[in-house]
Amino acid sequence: AASPRSEAELDPLVAAAERQGRRVRRLPPRDAASLVPWLAPEPITAAALFADDGSVDAWQLAESYGAAARRCGAAILGGIAVGAIRAVAGRVQGIDTAAGRLDAPIVIVAAGAWSNCLTVPLGFGAPAAPVRSQYWITEVEPALFPRRHPATVIPDARAYTRAEVGALLFGLREAAGVSVDARTLPGDTDGYAFAGDPDGWRSLEAGFEPLAAFLPALRHIGIRRYVTGFSTYTPDGLFALGKLPAIDGLLIASGCCGAGIAASGGVGALVAALALDEPPPFDGSAFRIDRFGDFDPFDAAFLRRCADARAGKTS
Repeated sequence: AASPRSEAELDPLVAAAERQGRRVRRLPPRDAASLVPWLAPEPITAAALFADDGSVDAWQLAESYGAAARRCGAAILGGIAVGAIRAVAGRVQGIDTAAGRLDAPIVIVAAGAWSNCLTVPLGFGAPAAPVRSQYWITEVEPALFPRRHPATVIPDARAYTRAEVGALLFGLREAAGVSVDARTLPGDTDGYAFAGDPDGWRSLEAGFEPLAAFLPALRHIGIRRYVTGFSTYTPDGLFALGKLPAIDGLLIASGCCGAGIAASGGVGALVAALALDEPPPFDGSAFRIDRFGDFDPFDAAFLRRCADARAGKTS
């Protein structure tokens, strides 16, 4: 933290970790800099180390979920495009795919940026839109960026960082987010470029000075890679999870708002319980699909609200 606002945001995070029995301790700025070799202590007014936090390889996590599902009897069919969800008289019947028709009494839509392309033809939109997320990876500099050092969240720079094999990965949250109409997306987004700022230079320039105050090496270290993709955001920054009220047997898991990997276990547990009509593992009422009333998920104003939700995040 480097301002009264971010200090105020840090306090409840520390309190929540302490309530849950997590290891957390306050750090003087110099101690924070000793743990993070590239970090300049001068701007820091408050810091805390959440020693139990970590990161996970998203691909390996997905593979592990898949292996566990197969052990429980699931069949996972990859590389098959879903064309439509079939519903008759308010009841889901299954899906139409490139490999043919699959009948099912329950369908869970977890199609990320494309979810509304499947639900809108049924007359109901998921309250989320694809919004640009982005990060940069520096050149390798092991003396500056050791392979193992704490990730950082720096609200006053609208940034986060983590170690990346002798380099540093950092993300910047731009002041004006970029959202996309899902109907314009190609089926394969490899190499997809966002209009207006396809290489992220404007975002990097806008966030450069605030981040360089904490990361002085940014003024001379090279940038090796820029990576961009889609996160699905809702207007209020909360997930969109649960049953579609208008169609029996249809559920949606969307709007993960940049926390999809971290929260995937809880998302899966809640949606599975709802699909089986079992008691939910926690109160998911804040994530109800219908909480925004009537809206058009492809309307420019709605897309802007979703982009603003990402731009408004600080921690």
